[in-house]
Amino acid sequence: MDEGHRALTAGLSALEDDAELAIERPAPWRLAMRRDQLLGIVINHDLYHSGEINRQRALLRGADGWDR
Repeated sequence: MDEGHRALTAGLSALEDDAELAIERPAPWRLAMRRDQLLGIVINHDLYHSGEINRQRALLRGADGWDR
């Protein structure tokens, strides 16, 4: 996860300005999408899986709902 985050931030840092986020690039599923859209997908993907991991951790602790 750390390596992926470093790669993502390095790629964003390499952009000249925010206008480059509007440039279309091929997505892994061969659909052209703007860079900002792809970035949103990456962020949401990581958040989704973080939620799954946290839920499993809660279940292992015996927590259900908001109680800790």
